[in-house]
Amino acid sequence: MNPVATSDAAFRGGACPTPEYTIAYTGNYTTSADANAARMKALYDYERFSLPQKAGGNYFFTKNDGLQNQSPLYVRKGLKGKDRVLIDPNTWSKDGATALDQYESSPNGKLLAYSIQDGGSDWRTIKVIDVKTGQPVGDEIKWAKFTNIAWVGNEGFLYSRFAEPVKGQEFQALNENQQLMFHRIGTSQSEDRLVYATPDRPKLGHTAQVTHDNRWVVITSAQGTDEKYEISLIPIAKGKGQVLPVEKWKPQTLIPGLDHDWQLIEGMGDELWFVTNKDAPKLKVVKADLRGKQPVFSDIIAERSEPLARAQIVGSRLVLSYLKDAASVAEMVSLDGKPLQRIQLNAIGT
Repeated sequence: MNPVATSDAAFRGGACPTPEYTIAYTGNYTTSADANAARMKALYDYERFSLPQKAGGNYFFTKNDGLQNQSPLYVRKGLKGKDRVLIDPNTWSKDGATALDQYESSPNGKLLAYSIQDGGSDWRTIKVIDVKTGQPVGDEIKWAKFTNIAWVGNEGFLYSRFAEPVKGQEFQALNENQQLMFHRIGTSQSEDRLVYATPDRPKLGHTAQVTHDNRWVVITSAQGTDEKYEISLIPIAKGKGQVLPVEKWKPQTLIPGLDHDWQLIEGMGDELWFVTNKDAPKLKVVKADLRGKQPVFSDIIAERSEPLARAQIVGSRLVLSYLKDAASVAEMVSLDGKPLQRIQLNAIGT
């Protein structure tokens, strides 16, 4: 029997394809599991990097030599410095089940806070190391979950946590009453300050971002996994002055209701830029002007026929990435939306 001529209808009826049919249909591939594993190993055996993040004079990035189970985190001092391993999660456990989840450097690049995931759990432990020495500074945060790490100056960071569960119920407890906390470097977790919570709406989860000029804490609240958010703000500094004491932080609602997707791009002074799907299924860019008694929203980039994939502020420009014909198209506009330049990419890609 010619295996290629075998009717596909037989398989739709539930019959299993023979090895001969599989080989003829897909090409001259061996049925050996060892050979397949060797081929997959060869395909993954190439050096790869993450995009670097700059803080102070340091650049932070992950690099995998090809076959490492997890990518170590490297630091480089300046553009021409030598790469140095800062964190290697491959050394954390024999079974490779303990992973580096997220990392954020302090703005001056001297400290780095990172979260650890163990055994696939949603719980995170956050630790802090001295970038110069690579040694831990002693700070440790437990019972963080569904959290960002958002530095407030170089003094400390914001994170999201739940109450410590009853022993033995770590993986059965409900994810309710999440709290946004501020941790000051050099203090114990028991001294952390509550920044934001909604005990009257226990199912809401909260994550925080801090604008690069250290003016605003932007809190995104959601219920479940729907991309519908509320946005709250905390003014933490006035002008270019120092950050206010935490006890003077007062949250205020910017966008109530869980009606639309709102993604913070960045803030500069008393203006915040967001990507939203409000009245724009393919997304648009909106600016919130906070200088008056009430915020004023204005469309900066209207919805287009192509979906907006990403928006970022670089210097005094907005860099926009759209998806057109399954490929990325990028351009730069001013912060008030005036076209400046189409970015020419080297090849078709995303």
